[in-house]
Amino acid sequence: MATRENQSWHLNSFVDALIYELDRAQDTLSVKGANRKLTYMVKDLAIDLQLFPEYHDGHIQFTTAQPGERGASKMTLQLGSIREHQIQEVTKPISQDDIVIEATDLSETAHKTLKKLGIRSTEDLRRAVDDQGIDLNAHTEEKIERHTLDELLNQARRRQNPPMVSKAKFTKIYNESVLILEGKNLMIFPGEGEFPVAVLDGKRVPVIAAGENKIDLKINRAQLENQPGKLEVALDHYAVINLTLKTNLNSKSALEEHDPKNGSGASPF
Repeated sequence: MATRENQSWHLNSFVDALIYELDRAQDTLSVKGANRKLTYMVKDLAIDLQLFPEYHDGHIQFTTAQPGERGASKMTLQLGSIREHQIQEVTKPISQDDIVIEATDLSETAHKTLKKLGIRSTEDLRRAVDDQGIDLNAHTEEKIERHTLDELLNQARRRQNPPMVSKAKFTKIYNESVLILEGKNLMIFPGEGEFPVAVLDGKRVPVIAAGENKIDLKINRAQLENQPGKLEVALDHYAVINLTLKTNLNSKSALEEHDPKNGSGASPF
């Protein structure tokens, strides 16, 4: 038998790589299908491999036969067809509000491993961990630290629950002027003692109370009577609200306009 220079490989590694390439093709078709009706498909695909199987320490490895080598075993992989509606049902393009896995701080090895598991974005990651309760470290070659995983999941949760301010009004509490911001998804991470942080025209203002639907700020209403004020409220590590405040003596309303960036007056912090 001729000397083989090819490196041996495991069957699971080959299948993982093959599935990964098929997933990429399916992702491409899902995007194409959203813009142009699919007009063709791969009916069937067969792959014949000439291999030398080797058994070591309870594991079987394969070495691909080179041209002219004899004695190799034949392995045939048969892939079935997939229809247009099946692609649309099982594959969704990544939205512009999501974060692709390659853009995270995980290592390149972790990126590849997660994509082999079908996790392409932080929202996929959130669904796998939060909704389905999957222990990713049981399926990945490189262990992901819990702190890093929490950071990625929190980014995904914030993008899925962007903050929105619907009303801003002044009131008096114990003879103090208080601005009340009302909305939804304002504080979605309980227990973060350093947040929220509010700044009006570059100066820190006290936060009296903060919850998911309301934030109370101690602000002197009189300083807004002559000119609008720029209010910035950092809700967490991932979002900050930018508001332009203007008031007059005849109205309790304080919200003149808000920055619509990110859909709700909020932008990454």
